[in-house]
Amino acid sequence: MAGQARIADGRLLFFPSSLTGPMMSTQMPKPVLVSRRVCLESLTALGAQWLVSGCDDPPKPPSDAAPQAEPTPPAAAVTPDVPPVSEGTAPKSAQEAARPDSVPEPIAEPKAPAVIQRVAQPHVLFISIDDMNDWVGVLGGNPQARTPHIDALAKRGMLFANAHCAAPSCNGSRAATMTGLRPSSTGIYANSHPWRQHLPDAVTIPDHFKRNGYRAIGAGKMFHGPFPDPDAWNDYFPSRCRQTPKDRAEIKRGKKAGKSGIPKMGNFDWGPLDKSNADMSDAKVVDWVIDNLPGAGAKPTFLACGLYRPHLPWYVPQEWFDLFPLEDCSLPTIRPDDRADIPKAALKNLKYDKDHARIVAADQWKHAVQAYLASCAFADAMVGRLIDALRKSPAADDTVVVLWSDHGWHLGEKLKWRKFTLWEEATRVPLIVAGPPVSRPGVCTRAVSLLDLYPTLTDVCGLPPNDAVEGRSLKGLLADPNADKKRSAVTTWGRGNHSVRTERWRYTRYKKGAEELYDHGADPNEWTNLASQDAYAKVVARLAKRLPSKSVKPAPKRKHYAKDAFECDPDELAEDDGDEALE
Repeated sequence: MAGQARIADGRLLFFPSSLTGPMMSTQMPKPVLVSRRVCLESLTALGAQWLVSGCDDPPKPPSDAAPQAEPTPPAAAVTPDVPPVSEGTAPKSAQEAARPDSVPEPIAEPKAPAVIQRVAQPHVLFISIDDMNDWVGVLGGNPQARTPHIDALAKRGMLFANAHCAAPSCNGSRAATMTGLRPSSTGIYANSHPWRQHLPDAVTIPDHFKRNGYRAIGAGKMFHGPFPDPDAWNDYFPSRCRQTPKDRAEIKRGKKAGKSGIPKMGNFDWGPLDKSNADMSDAKVVDWVIDNLPGAGAKPTFLACGLYRPHLPWYVPQEWFDLFPLEDCSLPTIRPDDRADIPKAALKNLKYDKDHARIVAADQWKHAVQAYLASCAFADAMVGRLIDALRKSPAADDTVVVLWSDHGWHLGEKLKWRKFTLWEEATRVPLIVAGPPVSRPGVCTRAVSLLDLYPTLTDVCGLPPNDAVEGRSLKGLLADPNADKKRSAVTTWGRGNHSVRTERWRYTRYKKGAEELYDHGADPNEWTNLASQDAYAKVVARLAKRLPSKSVKPAPKRKHYAKDAFECDPDELAEDDGDEALE
């Protein structure tokens, strides 16, 4: 049974697909409710099957319920009439255990959840994946996703299934995550804001670990490309200024058409590469991290691994495209009138808003979906190699593993592509914590923020806290995923624009007062804006209290700084990621 999995009010809701004819479907199908104590087997089912047998405990009544009013049923949706991907065996070349051109089989989960021995100061393996949304097996964002290694890691740790970024841009999110400071507190909202020059005294996660006795090393993209944090590291590959190898498969075309055949799309392109996995920059990053895994008796180590895919362009070797035959790729379910009830303030915030029309006109929607799925599968394979090496290393039982993505990605939902929005597709991210702080594997459906990673790591590693950070430790949820039911996560996109996510609701307010409200218990696609309905006034008022109390002006852009203000040349390190500042 194919469909979507979403989190609402502490429950896992599965929405089966309902295809009734070419490009048409009936009203949104009734969800299957799965209790909070969801069987891990059901959460990790891949492809088109969703197993819910054996789960216990019926779901409890909503604790954050709206007034007794029936939500407006969404209008008919447009659903492409295509079959789901068949669940056959993946091509052997993409599944063998040889290194480096192929990847290990998914790690077998333990027969019974065993308590992991705590160590005084565990090592940390900090894995960041760029631009990965919820198209991950355990998150259910797309049932066609193939991410067996991330799914296996989730089985062995705590999956935070309702995690959200602090900002839907690379620089805004990464600066917030690594400093523990909200964009609304720092003014670092977009990719054009040099965070270190604006926050000279901020202590980032690796720097805090280094100052407290750890060896801080890493490789790959951990900060936004032009703005690394070179002094935070004892060692970095390929250097403390350049975070990714120079041979990254990037092409700056300007107005020329790329592999997709669509002109004037710049770095927004996709297509298979005639290269081996070993030739990819992410493979070289993983090679370095594997070679630097802590040995027996090693000094406590904070080891970062930044994977660039599935960031644009979606270029990966052909074998990953072969996993997703084009004729089998299903497109996201959309409504042509999806924006009819969205306030003008939200529409003004949209960047690159012509993408969807151009991609559809070029008949490239399926090709783009295929390329994103392929890029996610490739990134998952890199995770598999790394976790398999850790499992075989002396540090296996003494390492906290954290896996996260900086933000989500639209692939046509709400007629939108890329990130840069305050809707679910742009804010929801994978987040997994595994290792010594986790006494048992589990799934947490509380709304949590990437801001929470900084205090969580200092907490579980026994380091003194950084009192400046604004996140909240997840240590309590690692012990009991059902604790702290009133948690919420805030995402900010530009000054004065904030979205609050709880287990059931998403409430968004723009700087001039326009609002959106979505009930994820009935509307996981955020199709029906309830903010203007009187029946939900109390919900709006309650959630509005969770908005940030301040929203500082944007930080100066890169062009406002002299070149000698940068230890690392931002022009040399620039990524073709757009200038997304919302002044």
